[in-house]
Amino acid sequence: MVTFYAAAVFLVSLVVYSLTLAPTVTPTDSGELILAAYGLGVAHPPGVPVWIMLAHIASLVPIGNVAARINFSSAVFAALACAMVTLVVAEFLIMASGFAAPRRKNKAARQESNIENPTARLLIFAPAAGAGLLMAFSRTLWAYATITEVYALNALLILLVFFLVLRWRRRILETESNSSDAVALHDKWIYAAAFVFGLAMGVHHVTIALTLPAIAVVVFRTGGLKFFTSRRLLYSALISIGALILVYSYLPWAASRSPLMNWGNTRSLQEIWWHITGRQYRVFFSFSSSTIGPQFVEFCRMALREFGFPWLPLVLFLAVAGLASSHRRDRTAFWFLLLIVLADLAYSLNYEIAEDKDAYYLPAFIAIAISAGLGLRWLIQRAASKSSRIWSPHLVAVTAIVFTSATAFS
Repeated sequence: MVTFYAAAVFLVSLVVYSLTLAPTVTPTDSGELILAAYGLGVAHPPGVPVWIMLAHIASLVPIGNVAARINFSSAVFAALACAMVTLVVAEFLIMASGFAAPRRKNKAARQESNIENPTARLLIFAPAAGAGLLMAFSRTLWAYATITEVYALNALLILLVFFLVLRWRRRILETESNSSDAVALHDKWIYAAAFVFGLAMGVHHVTIALTLPAIAVVVFRTGGLKFFTSRRLLYSALISIGALILVYSYLPWAASRSPLMNWGNTRSLQEIWWHITGRQYRVFFSFSSSTIGPQFVEFCRMALREFGFPWLPLVLFLAVAGLASSHRRDRTAFWFLLLIVLADLAYSLNYEIAEDKDAYYLPAFIAIAISAGLGLRWLIQRAASKSSRIWSPHLVAVTAIVFTSATAFS
């Protein structure tokens, strides 16, 4: 069932993005990235090899001009990211439903009974779809979904890591037996997350790295300290590092071909290291209160307009309600979402680059959209309980989703 809702969010998002797609090259990095992708070259630091290879495949599709093809790949990545938001919120709500059910049942039975109940399904899937649509109509993701840029793919990979980690968490907690064989059966999810994490480092490693504290909290509250002292952590690290080395081996290979776009000529280890670490951008870092204050004010302005009218921050209120609800129902979700925002701000508020600064706040905006999904559940529950004689829970859910999505769309 949740797959159906995720697919619906994907299709709605893709249609909206396609209708607003840029027909050709746009300002800033678009032209450079298109040239790098089409000719399998090297883009500006950190090189974004995963995006280059996927965009190159998109450029080969024989429909429209090259710029439009690669622009459309951004639309596909962003639409998939919105579908992943739906799946992530569903994971949180399924777990929260299990925690809230009567204690006389085991976790697996509690969650199964909750999902089979029509009203319980509504309280899971409707907020999940609502969060996906909120993300779809958010200003930043929508903007990058219609042009050639790396941030739509970056958002998709971040959310895919979240989903895999949360699915691993649910499988572990559903396992009645704590035997090593039963636990190891579900570790494929955490290993898959580690692999995707390594791939994501080959797109925009700063923003994906900032999610590590939040992921570590989920892992700790699921597997405890024994996970961090076991071979499972070592295997996960090796998988991530292996994926990272695999994707960045593209840089010397591409540079050796002397393509038209060959930023940094990354042939030696030193040149590769300088390129990956963004050596030339270090001048934009300023760890001072004089920088953090204005940057924080600007972030607040962005957050107020991200999901709708600045004078009607309904989504932000829902996000706060969702965080408060998760603090009561599922403390892991609360710390996970809060740490995403805090880690993102700790880095981004000290980075003074201006032209694509909103993209650096994407992890925070993703966390806000997920929190708003949890807040939608809270809102539907309260509205349905107070107006049950007038409205059915289904009507309350549809009204809440339409209203919040319309606010974001505006």
